[in-house]
Amino acid sequence: RISHQALTLRERSRDRTPPVFLRLGRIARRIGEPARRLLVGLVRKLERYVPEDPAIREFIASHKPDAVLITPLINLGSSQIEYQRAARGLGIPCALCVWSWDHLSSKALIRDWPDRVFVWNDVQRQEALNLHGVPANRIVVTGAQCFDQWFNRKPSRDRAAFCAHVGLPDDRPFVMYACSTLFDHSPPEAKLVVEWIRQVRASRLPHLQNIGILVRPHPSRLFEWDDIDLSTMGPTVLWGRNPLDPVSKADYFDSMFHSATVVGLITSAFIEAGIVGREVHAVLEPEFEDNQLGTVHYHYLTNTAGGLLIVGKGWDEHLQKLNDTLSRPRQDVMKPFIKAFVRPHGLEVAATPLF
Repeated sequence: RISHQALTLRERSRDRTPPVFLRLGRIARRIGEPARRLLVGLVRKLERYVPEDPAIREFIASHKPDAVLITPLINLGSSQIEYQRAARGLGIPCALCVWSWDHLSSKALIRDWPDRVFVWNDVQRQEALNLHGVPANRIVVTGAQCFDQWFNRKPSRDRAAFCAHVGLPDDRPFVMYACSTLFDHSPPEAKLVVEWIRQVRASRLPHLQNIGILVRPHPSRLFEWDDIDLSTMGPTVLWGRNPLDPVSKADYFDSMFHSATVVGLITSAFIEAGIVGREVHAVLEPEFEDNQLGTVHYHYLTNTAGGLLIVGKGWDEHLQKLNDTLSRPRQDVMKPFIKAFVRPHGLEVAATPLF
């Protein structure tokens, strides 16, 4: 049921599935849809006979909760399903809280439906219905509460102070490159970023010459930058921490707010930059195709409500589109994608109170 475009996810699922179930799946596929439904129903029934973990049941019972909320629930090998089963055995309502934009499309299946599945938008509602078979009356669309913090926020310092703080000249625009979390087998993104900077510096396009560049490393892949020196590549800095505490969140917001545009491969920073009103760009690179075209959620960035992401196929097209964006005055306008994907009940309707 995974999109035909998401070949990476299909292969990853096949690699993770025990061989006996792969053989059963192939047999069911040859026989047809009735056999598939019968097999799925049988496996689900067998799974429900797996006994509860008495320690988990005792843990939940000792706290006497009114409800049990779980996220992400569907990580491969997660024990959270045991908490859901224990809660159900105790008669306590249980809900899955969708936290990330690829939550329902890049992990395992919801094998046992919770009482409620809280999703961001109609895209995720359709994923819950079509990929996971969750009954419609159990799905609630709230918007993306994790992004509420970036709406109506003000920068913590002006542009000149920010540029001085990070070490960029304030007499020209700067582009923020946001690094991504990638599949384990992916090549180092740091090397791609270095090549991207070289392509920008070598370009003769007028608005790319001597542009400032701020590279935000991904916190899970900091090791990639250990032996890389950007000091000889023009006005370029490697700067930024995981935005978890108030100071690092302010730094992250200021980076987006004061930038002229944001570039990356595939990252939720695109959505956050879109909330701030920045254009976001990506270059399609064959080495990273698995992370981009090989996933479901990448295509939401290009298709939902007219799309958010400006994609360049190869360096020349990417650099031309980046130059076009930089040639226009910055307008701080949210694209329709943000309403459709982040706040489907209205841009002024925060998701957290609804949740």
